[in-house]
Amino acid sequence: MTNNLDPDFTVLENLIVYARYFDIRKKEASRRASELLDFVELTEKAGVNIKELSGGMQRRLVLARSLMNNPELLILDEPTTGLDPHSRRSVWDSLNQLKFNGTTLILTTHYMEEAEKLCDRVAIMSSGKIITTDTPQNLMQMHGGNLEHVYLKLAGRELAAYEEDD
Repeated sequence: MTNNLDPDFTVLENLIVYARYFDIRKKEASRRASELLDFVELTEKAGVNIKELSGGMQRRLVLARSLMNNPELLILDEPTTGLDPHSRRSVWDSLNQLKFNGTTLILTTHYMEEAEKLCDRVAIMSSGKIITTDTPQNLMQMHGGNLEHVYLKLAGRELAAYEEDD
């Protein structure tokens, strides 16, 4: 997810102004913005300028903004890159809730744990080519290990050896 928030606006203003791109009237935009701030756990930051938000909070705000027009399909590129573990889990929870409510999600990620937790189907790519497409569960069952091991095996790469400190 690219952060293209307006740095001159508050958290709430970013959502309300963005809603105008979809001809959402101000009253409806305000109501929807309040719901979305609650959804991404940023209600207490509504009046704060986005420059004061952490990277994780900005990511959650970008997610909220992408939902202003109530899309049926949401395409996300690396939605949790650079986030701390708490923020990453918060985004995962929000995305799982969207899936549960019927929103179709398409996401790209290098984090196999993320794909394993969020995706109903995955396409594993290497060198710009799709190697396989299946459910994470089927791939892990067929090839053994977690989805990261499956990726490494199918892409013909070895796991990096890490020496443990004694």
